Amino acid sequence: MGSFEFLRIAFHDDPVVRRDKFTEAYRQKQVDGLHYLVMLDGGAVALRRPDFTLHDEITHFLSVLRRRRPNTRNRYAQALKKFADFCLVWGVEPGGPVPLEPLLRGFADYVKVLHPKPMIRNRLDWVTVRTLPLHPVFGPAVLQLEVREKDGVVVAGMSRSQVYDCLSFTLTYLRWISRAKARYEHLEAEIAKLPTRTVTRRSLIAGTAGATTRTVTDIAELAGVFHPHLESAELRPDTIFTDEEVAELYGAADPSRSGTYRDQFILALMEGVGIRRTAVVNIRIRPESLPVDAGRMVSEGPDGLRDRLKGDLEWVRYPTGHRWVLTVRPHKGKPSYSVSYEFNQGPFTQALFLWMTERQAIMATSGQPDHGYLFVGLSRTNRGRPLREGAINLVFNRLLERVRESTGRDLKQERDHATPHGMRHKFVTNELTVAGRSVPEVQKRVGHKVGGTTLVETYYHWVQNRRTVPEQAHSLRSMLELWRELDLRLRGGQ
Repeated sequence: MGSFEFLRIAFHDDPVVRRDKFTEAYRQKQVDGLHYLVMLDGGAVALRRPDFTLHDEITHFLSVLRRRRPNTRNRYAQALKKFADFCLVWGVEPGGPVPLEPLLRGFADYVKVLHPKPMIRNRLDWVTVRTLPLHPVFGPAVLQLEVREKDGVVVAGMSRSQVYDCLSFTLTYLRWISRAKARYEHLEAEIAKLPTRTVTRRSLIAGTAGATTRTVTDIAELAGVFHPHLESAELRPDTIFTDEEVAELYGAADPSRSGTYRDQFILALMEGVGIRRTAVVNIRIRPESLPVDAGRMVSEGPDGLRDRLKGDLEWVRYPTGHRWVLTVRPHKGKPSYSVSYEFNQGPFTQALFLWMTERQAIMATSGQPDHGYLFVGLSRTNRGRPLREGAINLVFNRLLERVRESTGRDLKQERDHATPHGMRHKFVTNELTVAGRSVPEVQKRVGHKVGGTTLVETYYHWVQNRRTVPEQAHSLRSMLELWRELDLRLRGGQ
């Protein structure tokens, strides 16, 4: 394979035919090993070629990312490893005779047909691989996976967002080497020729002078995928869980079907206070505030739990009555905030009591000291250990599967946001449209920065169209005027 054959396929007008031709070429291609990633001293990540030599440019770029979060660095490293493998397979490189646009389109097709989880476990396997690990839909694969279809179209192993991210990370790397490496400086002109799109930024503060726009590279067009957050960040009403669907999820989480009270209480938290899955697994209690014996907790009942429980979740007295209040611990580096549960306190207390009774029994038999995390694992290997963030996805997927088995409805296909985060969207939607809370109130309850853009860009259409809500505390215009006045004061009382 060489640049001539690559260009012959890459310039094909029909993207489906182009991908099929690339796939056929990959089926016939025999390689002598692929790149692999290694950890260096100090936590840095390096990329090595099949002959064990260092890929200097990518390794240097990854070293620049050392201040980024480990998860972000790993995502960059995995994407650039794929890009280096792609260039190795075709014998091309950025800045060479192949123009940048067809090179990136070809790379997008490459990651679409890659096997998502090939049985290649260590660097030796990558170095000695002889056949490209393609998705079973497109070619020979090491590990057979179930073929997924949506609307009669076969879906590849990598999701559209993963394909988008691969190109986005690769383009960031190419911009960096065009500035940092003299021999790649001509890449900057090629990047400027890539397809572009106009992005409109809308915030409450900027809204006083109108929306701001800027031109960015249209990665979605290059990748040949639609990304739900590109055209608009606004959520369509038909993507949000309905009350009936939430009720079906509660039914799927019933202890008679799930065998635990934990899943039902996790749902109650996500629906009632709109927290992210990260915050769910980070909720802590004070173990000393509860009896070690689960039997004693049962005898005291829910009323005893209200008086005893201390930590991130506490029973707090308000002028209008008592409510459960949760201290939310979001992502690392983000400030914590408090949010109260505003629905019927009785069922919530009962669900909490049942799970706490089960939890105390689990911790008493786990053989380890109580770590204080509210949610713990139930499996034989993780019993009594703090629940991990990924486990929330597993719990939610099990609930969706039970709903499909009992009702025949596949919510994953019907809803773009059939995920744990979809419960957060449901919460914010209800706060704005049903409860009629003002934008500042909702921002505070979900932990967004007051005056930030996330809430406004995502739920702006509901803020605009909710004039019929009688208890609306602030109109959008009054908030804009307020923030404009505060901004002027901060600038010197103009």
